[in-house]
Amino acid sequence: MTLYFQDALFIKLKPTITNVLFGSVLLGGLAFGQSLLRYVFGEVYKLQDRGWYLMTLRWGIFFFVLAALNEIVWRNFSDDFWVAFKVWGIMPLTMAFAMSQLPLLNKYAPREEPPVNPVKAAAEGAQTEM
Repeated sequence: MTLYFQDALFIKLKPTITNVLFGSVLLGGLAFGQSLLRYVFGEVYKLQDRGWYLMTLRWGIFFFVLAALNEIVWRNFSDDFWVAFKVWGIMPLTMAFAMSQLPLLNKYAPREEPPVNPVKAAAEGAQTEM
């Protein structure tokens, strides 16, 4: 649309629209009792239900924050600044946010039994048989 209408407005609005859609889908899923991130990342991360809820909530809000930042930058700064922000600002912000979620992943990891040492288990089993 940007090329057809020769108007840069469409390319500036695309990140806002995309981020609002992502945020709406994630938070809308929570409104219906579904953590949609579980469907996407359920095979990669194993989390308790509360962890999936919080992860989805945080990412949904983060997408709305990115949409708001995009709107602020393209409306108040030059086109060159907006391009630099899009290229050099959004990715580091996203990476920093993703890294800040690591404690949540650790906190809500499923409780696992400690690994069994086969030698120790065999020794203990031998002692109980005597």
